[in-house]
Amino acid sequence: MPAIVRALDLGSGWVKFNKLVDGKLAYQSFPSLAPRSTGRDLSVSLLGKRDTVTVNVEGTAYEVGPDSADLDSNDSTRNLNDQFIYSDAYRAVFYGALHYMGESVIDLLVVGLPLTTIHRANDLKALCLGEHKINDTTTVTVKDVLVLPQPMGGMYYCLSQRDKREEFEFLDDETNLLIDPGYLTFDFLVANGVKINDARSSAHPGGVSKILRAICESLSNKFGVKYDNLAAVDKALERRRIKINGKAEDLLEHIKFAKPSIEGSVNYLRNIAGDGADIDNIILFGGGQHIFAKTILSYYKNHTVYVLGDSQYANVKGYQAAGETHAKVKPIPCVDEDLPGLTVLRYEAPKAPAAPATTSGKAAATAPASVSDDI
Repeated sequence: MPAIVRALDLGSGWVKFNKLVDGKLAYQSFPSLAPRSTGRDLSVSLLGKRDTVTVNVEGTAYEVGPDSADLDSNDSTRNLNDQFIYSDAYRAVFYGALHYMGESVIDLLVVGLPLTTIHRANDLKALCLGEHKINDTTTVTVKDVLVLPQPMGGMYYCLSQRDKREEFEFLDDETNLLIDPGYLTFDFLVANGVKINDARSSAHPGGVSKILRAICESLSNKFGVKYDNLAAVDKALERRRIKINGKAEDLLEHIKFAKPSIEGSVNYLRNIAGDGADIDNIILFGGGQHIFAKTILSYYKNHTVYVLGDSQYANVKGYQAAGETHAKVKPIPCVDEDLPGLTVLRYEAPKAPAAPATTSGKAAATAPASVSDDI
């Protein structure tokens, strides 16, 4: 029987994992929240039961899973520091992921860490190895663990597509800049194929949560309240509107307030990775790609930036590919076998607005426009 290989990308924002469904791998996620279990669910008969599982960590019951945000609407249990892997919250969501994977034994589990904490790989491996009692009904045994730097998951995922996607055909022979804006950290690495250039790879504590906090601060200042619902702001970014005190508020001015935080992360990237003269490909993925894409493009005007269509799952899919190679097992196809979309971004200089005619018939001078007024 071939070894059972599974992948888990457990970040500060979301837990991404895979499970076997009818012989194929399905990729799923849930928030990295670990609220205490209330022991009750008032919606059981009327609206359907919450999709969560109760797990036990050191005698304390936590409720984790896709609907855990129902018990923690203000993200109060989300761990946003570099000690996350040592917390009970990490173990709780880790146990939740093992439960949803649906395997009693996993021969190889592939996990990842941000570049800022990859030196703790042995600690994470020790935490994941062995027998885990999830609750009174479920026990899962993990026999071996492979820990990768998080952005390398995206690299392995892109390499797995090189026979299907013309843009990635020569990735393993080229110099690639991989950018992975996570919830807590903004990770990036420069790699020649799969060989990491350590001196040009790093992470900055300026991930998505920092941007969301800046927007919350702007909202708080305007309305004279303490607004700290990061999850609500995250959801509202796509539609550019949020309700405060029951009234719709345009987010544009508040997004502008967050621009210094966005540019701080991208400027750090440019200082470490360089100006890109020797970089063949820039590939962007991760849950925060939509927030940083335009600013990255403005810092690398001469490059094409490839944005993976399934950005949130790029790392965990790459972990699976790396694990299958490591374990020398045949790759398991995905439930959705269609090749995900690939967005190709190229810099376009902003067009100056038409100037009003002057009395002399000459156009008035205009100031240079910014690359983008928006994220």
